[in-house]
Amino acid sequence: MSSATLQAEVFINQTHDGRASSGYLELVSSENILIDSILADIHFEARGRMRGQKETLTTFPIIVEPTLVKAHEETILPFTFFLDDAPIQSYHGRNVSFSYTCEVTMQVHKDDFKKLGLSLFSSVKSFMTSDRRLRTLKKFDIKDTNSSFKVREGTYDFSLKKNYGISVILAFLLFLLYVLFVPEMNVAYLVLGIVVLIITTIITQALMESSLRKIAMKLEHEGDNFRCTVDKTKKFTLKEPTLFYEIIEKVTDRRGTKTSTSIETVYISERKSLNNFRKNAEFSFPYVNNPDLATLELDDVAIFWQMTITGTTSLGLKLKLTSKFPVKKEKLVDDKEALVTL
Repeated sequence: MSSATLQAEVFINQTHDGRASSGYLELVSSENILIDSILADIHFEARGRMRGQKETLTTFPIIVEPTLVKAHEETILPFTFFLDDAPIQSYHGRNVSFSYTCEVTMQVHKDDFKKLGLSLFSSVKSFMTSDRRLRTLKKFDIKDTNSSFKVREGTYDFSLKKNYGISVILAFLLFLLYVLFVPEMNVAYLVLGIVVLIITTIITQALMESSLRKIAMKLEHEGDNFRCTVDKTKKFTLKEPTLFYEIIEKVTDRRGTKTSTSIETVYISERKSLNNFRKNAEFSFPYVNNPDLATLELDDVAIFWQMTITGTTSLGLKLKLTSKFPVKKEKLVDDKEALVTL
């Protein structure tokens, strides 16, 4: 006598508001099967080039009384679950992804369990345990389509990124001096040269920052755009200066004995030309179209926005100044639904 088969699949329909979601479990069996209970768990998972994270957000019953799955008939079991007020949006980046899983556990009646073989036939990952439980999983994404980006208005200071070109030039000059004036290899001179290089680089960086003085920007929200006004306390000239914003994904891998960090630029805006950098400049930038890229900090993962100024000094040195600023998602209308995609 052949084993009975039981097909099970989970569907996530929609969300009713920012927290509540609905779906249903579809069961089809080749024979009558009695199910004693069905529980569901909603998990949040973060995976990528870092320590994985899995958190159970909620557990709820789909049925609380024994239910008969009749042979060759579809049994539809609806359910609703509730998430946090502000669940993390699903994100699939270069080094990290955030997703959700609905895990359904079915307790088969003891008299019917022996009818079943290892036969949960569907595209959904399923398996059978020895304690009369059947489990099936369904991954889904949460995308909040009823909110828009909003920059945190305020004034933000720019900082000068380290210019490694200066270090290369200084290292080359010190190497020439060493070759010309030190005829033989001398460890003491090498150590001294390295110390001088480090100190000189630090001093040069400090002098450059001092010469630029304070550069700040004022950000204002304007519907689908935000306005950026660059303010300088000292006039100076850059060749081919440009202004743009970047969205950066930063993932820290603490697995093993050595910590490493992966930094990826996932979006670069249109570059605005600062034709006359001697005067304060004002520009309007559209928000990125990708709704997944709001500012985020979660353990070893960060997604952040930064405004960037690039240009070249009269001495030919390339400069890069950056300023981080937060951008959040804001509901367009209260109590509207987010979209859950299968």
